[in-house]
Amino acid sequence: MHIATVAADLARPNHRLSFSTLSSLSCAIDGGILTGTMRRSPVEQGTVPLWDVRTLLGDDFKLDQATVEQANKVAQLVTRVLVGGEDWMTISRQSLSNGAIDFVEPREDHVTSTLRTRKGIKH
Repeated sequence: MHIATVAADLARPNHRLSFSTLSSLSCAIDGGILTGTMRRSPVEQGTVPLWDVRTLLGDDFKLDQATVEQANKVAQLVTRVLVGGEDWMTISRQSLSNGAIDFVEPREDHVTSTLRTRKGIKH
């Protein structure tokens, strides 16, 4: 939970990752990669970013290079917060200004793909 919360907070200032466009977010952890989609979570004063973690993929799972690079960068930033004790907002602003967390187009997951095929869903 801590990893997901910090990763979503790190992506928060980057509206391309957190709000405007559906985007994928991944984070490397020991032996795998957490991956999911950024979503909006309603709160009293509007919305906040939520990382909807879908799965933990093993190291041997074939992922596109952009996802692997993003996962490694996010892991480095999350480690600075959770292990190094650095302020997440400072790191988040720094990562936004230097483009540390790249936008990755989300890929359709197996469940959504199966439902789309069965139901003929267009969107």
